[in-house]
Amino acid sequence: GHQYANTQQRIQATGKVLDKEFSYLRNSWSNPSKDSNKIKTFGMSGEYKTDTAGIIDYKNNAYGVAYVHEDESVRLGEGTGWYTGIVHNTFKFKDIGNSKEEQLQGKVGLFKSIPFDYNNSLNWTVSGDVFVGYNKMHRKFLV
Repeated sequence: GHQYANTQQRIQATGKVLDKEFSYLRNSWSNPSKDSNKIKTFGMSGEYKTDTAGIIDYKNNAYGVAYVHEDESVRLGEGTGWYTGIVHNTFKFKDIGNSKEEQLQGKVGLFKSIPFDYNNSLNWTVSGDVFVGYNKMHRKFLV
């Protein structure tokens, strides 16, 4: 079962896909109003290569949807909000049998941004989230 060697790393990588989209929605999309709702569908592919013995290389394709709700206060940079999203990630291993794994992960969380001065040059964001996931692996091997 070399396919099971880095399961936690693949679960974390799937969660980081959602974190990247949440960050993009919060920071890169303009926010003309104080109360905003942002939603985005996304797709992403990647590849993992290593020389470590017992760890199998793979390619992955992820797609999903991310949503961010943000309420800003009158003070520049101060705000609260919540986010949620779901992602489906498919891994194709580069082993002899071309094993596959599918991961479905949903995440929901809260955040609060706190500015420490009036021009928002120092701003901290505190967040917390919880996720739930479902993994299904189809291992194939040559006998």
